Amino acid sequence: MFEQAFVNNEVWLPTYGEAHIGVRFLLVKGIKASVVTRYWDYKKFNVETLSTIAKPKGAADAPRDPPNPPPVRLRVDKPAIQ
Repeated sequence: MFEQAFVNNEVWLPTYGEAHIGVRFLLVKGIKASVVTRYWDYKKFNVETLSTIAKPKGAADAPRDPPNPPPVRLRVDKPAIQ
């Protein structure tokens, strides 16, 4: 069973959860378990963040543009004639 409530007139959040589980081994040994979870006292949090992008340490020594990569040369082998 699962219950939820409309909190702060904004969002539906869980308030109660219940589960019953039963397992039987070889028709001889059985295990039963029940779990009840209650949620309450939800609080609203506000967070402000500031993101900045900076050069890595030691970047002043590095060149502005990376060097050009060497040209790519493709080698094509001719198929052997049999």
